[in-house]
Amino acid sequence: MDEVLRQIKAAGQKLQSEQKVKFVGLQEEEEVPETTPTGHAQKEATFEDMFPCFLVVLGSAEGIFLIEKDGSFKWVDASNKAGRTFLGLGSLLTGAKSFDELIDLATRGDSTKVDTIARDFITGQDMYSLYPPETVFFSFGKAYKQNLDAFNKEDLARALLNSIVEDIVRAVILNCVIHGVKKAYFCGNFVNHAEVVREMIFKKLIGRIPLNPTYSQLEFKFVQHGGFLGAIGALLQAIQIPDEEK
Repeated sequence: MDEVLRQIKAAGQKLQSEQKVKFVGLQEEEEVPETTPTGHAQKEATFEDMFPCFLVVLGSAEGIFLIEKDGSFKWVDASNKAGRTFLGLGSLLTGAKSFDELIDLATRGDSTKVDTIARDFITGQDMYSLYPPETVFFSFGKAYKQNLDAFNKEDLARALLNSIVEDIVRAVILNCVIHGVKKAYFCGNFVNHAEVVREMIFKKLIGRIPLNPTYSQLEFKFVQHGGFLGAIGALLQAIQIPDEEK
């Protein structure tokens, strides 16, 4: 918990102190795109329009923290399903022994071979046709009455990652609606070093827009070099900079 608090302290300081804050999209070193994932023109992040916002810390678990303009923050939600769940269940399903190995499998996998999606139900002009074809109806739905050897390891890893990211995005969107927040900044090792996770988070948000157009107002971004937030926070805590000098 101390590590998480240091990350939040550093993130609040970073967002407060920079008139322009750099974020990444789908590549860690790419330039900020001209449009957001939802199609809106990309604006420079300024101090005034940045707050309130959520800092979503994705490591072994998930924590969602509301950061205000004055740098204050509070914990609003959490989940025990994130990187550690992916690593644990992924190891059981695929035999993979490391996070990098699992991510590599998931990157090459196809979750639609394991999940039951809207396309599997669509027969014409019925209620299922209202959903985007790739909408997941049942995670691991096609695994019913099957054995593990009926599926490729890559597809199992992808389906597991898809299920976890689905829950993460749903929780962030729900909290955005509840608290009236439109910006969420993601950090943590679950997203810092896994492009496929960042890509899936974007796609999950976009996939919900046809069902609720108001979601197009939400902005999901990733803090550049977010892995250093813990160290920055520890430094700030150690030297105890007075608030008025930050």
